[in-house]
Amino acid sequence: MQCSICHNSKGNTPHTVQEMMFGTKEPFTYIECTECGTVQLAEPPQDMSQYYPDTYYSLGAEPSAAYASSLRAFLERARTRYAVYHTGMIGKALFSRYPDGAPQSLSHIEDLHTDMRILDIGCGTGRLLYDLREIGFTHTTGTDPYLKAPIHYPNGLTILSSPIEAIEGTYDIIMMHHVFEHIAEPLAYLKEVSEKLSDTGTLIIRIPIADSEAWERYGVHWVQLDAPRHFFLHTVEGMHMLAEHAGLTIDSLVYDSRDFQFWGSEQYKQDMPLMDTRSLAVNPRSTLFTKKERNKWKLAAQVLNDTARGDQACFYLKKI
Repeated sequence: MQCSICHNSKGNTPHTVQEMMFGTKEPFTYIECTECGTVQLAEPPQDMSQYYPDTYYSLGAEPSAAYASSLRAFLERARTRYAVYHTGMIGKALFSRYPDGAPQSLSHIEDLHTDMRILDIGCGTGRLLYDLREIGFTHTTGTDPYLKAPIHYPNGLTILSSPIEAIEGTYDIIMMHHVFEHIAEPLAYLKEVSEKLSDTGTLIIRIPIADSEAWERYGVHWVQLDAPRHFFLHTVEGMHMLAEHAGLTIDSLVYDSRDFQFWGSEQYKQDMPLMDTRSLAVNPRSTLFTKKERNKWKLAAQVLNDTARGDQACFYLKKI
């Protein structure tokens, strides 16, 4: 099979990967490119909707529930404000306990202000945009084609169920948080997204990456493979190629992997689906892992980020 990113067809390695989020164990073939390192799904299913049920994590959450009381609302705003602006002691304490790379990605945007036009692609029910709106960002738009219908929130936020080509206007910030790996034709999609980006705007793409220690260590048990939902596990080299062909350049890169790369992959090695009732993701009290192990993995994740070996990264792209 020819690599869809660099078009190499020599010596590419096949891997059989099972669906493990919900534990159907359905096998899928992925191809690892010997040139750019990209890992890609060989034959994507024609109907992907069955792999995104209503229980899929980004489609079932109700953002406004986190603001049900005045105290909860205060704490949520404090955490988001710290993630974005790195200010506030209460927010800092909350963020250290409940980190979130999505709002934190905005902290790297120069001259960030609340009047910026922001588009979040593949945002699910719109939790990130809801949080941003709660701390003053007013020009926010979200879209997710897997939503059954648009969502209108009391705070003025609307989440569309439209494809990217139906979105009108241009934006100062376009975000794709763990979305780009789900795209079957990444170059064509990146070109489409680029047309929605203002001339001085920033495109934020957060994705798992295959040129990481986790892929080398866990192989087909690497939790971020997420067959068959992830069509591509990109590499830094591959992302540079895609960006150039789309008229973009990678302005900066921040590694933001977490301990999930370890405990999620260790669960898969033990044949435990991510949504199993014993999974750390579902019921932390019944986890297989000790507090010592989890703390060790948190420290290890930070070391990998510092040495550019983490299993996910945030790319900041600009128009050339």
